Amino acid sequence: MKLTIRAGMLLSITLLMVFGLELAPVKTAQAQGDQCFGLSADDCALLKSANPPFKGKLSSFNMDYELTLTASGMRSGGNVDVSVKGSGPFEFDRTGAGVDGLMGMDATKIAAVLDKLTMANTITYSFKGANRDMSGNFEFRILNGVLYFQGDKATNGKWMSIDLKQAAARRMAGGFPGLGGLGNMRGGNPFAMLQGMAAAHKLLNTPGFIKIERTADTTVENQQIATFVYHFDLPTLFNSPDFATVMQDMMSQAPNAPKLTDAQIQAMGAMMSKAFKNTTFTITRMVGVTDKLPHGLGLDLVLNVNPSDFAGMMMMGQGMMAATPEANPQPINVNFHFLIKLTGIGTKANVTAPTDATPLNLGGAEAAPTMEATAAQ
Repeated sequence: MKLTIRAGMLLSITLLMVFGLELAPVKTAQAQGDQCFGLSADDCALLKSANPPFKGKLSSFNMDYELTLTASGMRSGGNVDVSVKGSGPFEFDRTGAGVDGLMGMDATKIAAVLDKLTMANTITYSFKGANRDMSGNFEFRILNGVLYFQGDKATNGKWMSIDLKQAAARRMAGGFPGLGGLGNMRGGNPFAMLQGMAAAHKLLNTPGFIKIERTADTTVENQQIATFVYHFDLPTLFNSPDFATVMQDMMSQAPNAPKLTDAQIQAMGAMMSKAFKNTTFTITRMVGVTDKLPHGLGLDLVLNVNPSDFAGMMMMGQGMMAATPEANPQPINVNFHFLIKLTGIGTKANVTAPTDATPLNLGGAEAAPTMEATAAQ
């Protein structure tokens, strides 16, 4: 089970990286060539017109999203059923926000960004698993650099608040405890990251790996919305020479990754092709025919694997891919769905601050109740 999860995570990261590179405005012949993955020329032009940068056109909108996850074959023997739904307005004023300097992790710049962010979300959730069944609601608002939140379970329905600018300043002063190497982006190796992205970009050219189709259009807010679905043929990817090259490049950047030869990686690709032959992964993009802007994004993963198919990789791998074999493993079935839709593009966010919010103590010298103490009242 552990190996299956690790392999699934690696697969997801690789596919999302490839998808991100397909959207990225990289000015190379390879990135902006005639490859439309099966689309007509007109549909391909429409889809590419909705790629970033958006130049402030998506500075405000309303979002509606849903996430569902069902899984069976877990080690505990039980099934898992998760559902999350949310909605709310979003607005970000780039003017004076200093977004281009955000990656420098400067607290002053982050504070400027937070001042320009306004959003709110109302969320409902449910979880059913082995010996556990829970559901509830949660709401948060961000206004003038302050986060307000309340939940029927998290805070017993009482509003609480966090000064995000103050929290950012404290985090920057001491790094981001608990995040390991991700806690301070300045310690990374940007050249190595670019090498990995360049290697992953090769996967775009794998014949038969990606196919895009335009499905039925819809009408939202009096505008025709085109829906494009990306289909990823996983066995084709795993059996391609480019996959072995990309995996070797990615593993070379990870200290704990197994040290495998090209022949071993090719053999691993063949095993993964077999293991994921009944797994499907699609990404859906919704594009306005008139405004040429994104109106939705969806991810769907149907995972059907037999852990015994990973036995060869368990014998071959060390570190990242190593795991203790399970006795009599059961087939694992996972169905993941995520969809977000954007409406009211250009509409300003109408968010108000709760008048009865209690400031949350972040460990500073000032006296303020903790979330646990407030929830217990």
